[in-house]
Amino acid sequence: PEVARLCNRRKIAYSPGCGTASEIAQAEELGVEIVKIFPGDSVGGPNFVKAILGPCPWTRLMPTGGVETTKESISAWFKAGITAAGIGSNLINKDLIATENYAAITTKTAEVLSWIQELRKEMNK
Repeated sequence: PEVARLCNRRKIAYSPGCGTASEIAQAEELGVEIVKIFPGDSVGGPNFVKAILGPCPWTRLMPTGGVETTKESISAWFKAGITAAGIGSNLINKDLIATENYAAITTKTAEVLSWIQELRKEMNK
């Protein structure tokens, strides 16, 4: 709780990893605007998001851990109702960095972003 208060006071973004409804409620009570679901795949994936947003539609969630860089995974998460997705090593992996293949990282990032844009347009109809 002290970290959240300090971050709020200093206007620093703070998003603790939460894995239960109680942790999410506490994070929101402390002023967290986008709650990180971690590890996203282990706490129930998109079904967990749906279960939280059913009774708490105001909650803004961002899963990290288990968000794959496939159209199916991105679609499942966003259709469940997430606000954003944290995609780390599934997008920027060690092999691409080791070989300095930044073009592949750029291409994959653009592809994932295009899927998200398509989904948002589709869902806002």
